[in-house]
Amino acid sequence: MSDSSGDGDGPGAAEQVTGLPRASGARWRRILLAVEPSGPSASALDMARALALPLQAEVLMVCAIELHPRYDGLRADRSEPARQIDEAVSTLGRAGLAARGEVLVTLVGEGARAIAETATTFGAELVIVASRRAPLLVRALGASFAQRMARVCAVPVLLLPDEPAHQP
Repeated sequence: MSDSSGDGDGPGAAEQVTGLPRASGARWRRILLAVEPSGPSASALDMARALALPLQAEVLMVCAIELHPRYDGLRADRSEPARQIDEAVSTLGRAGLAARGEVLVTLVGEGARAIAETATTFGAELVIVASRRAPLLVRALGASFAQRMARVCAVPVLLLPDEPAHQP
């Protein structure tokens, strides 16, 4: 996966850039951006950039491809998710951020746990997840990816609504 690095605008500007409150003295040095196999959402990528840049935080983008052994076998095509992550990492690098990406392959239902473990290993202090509108039954059962991330992650999870689909 890609690596990029650069300098930010210094601490203290996050409140101005995002309007999000931070505890006095808090500083996110490592932010994990959970990415779906279809690619990073624009809202999550924008938020990661807005939070990381003024703090000079490192961003790790992680995508978990969930396979069902019966239907998918145990092989996954990582090329498209890897290409999309590489493109997003380059975008963050051009903005002056240190960023890299990883693609994990897990069994169905284990993606959130694998990303949460990666967040712990990476030393993330914040995880950002774009929450796509899941079907009603999935939401009622608490089975959406965003809900699972919020449940299993040991660090704070920022859930963002994904950008709405463009309707002509």
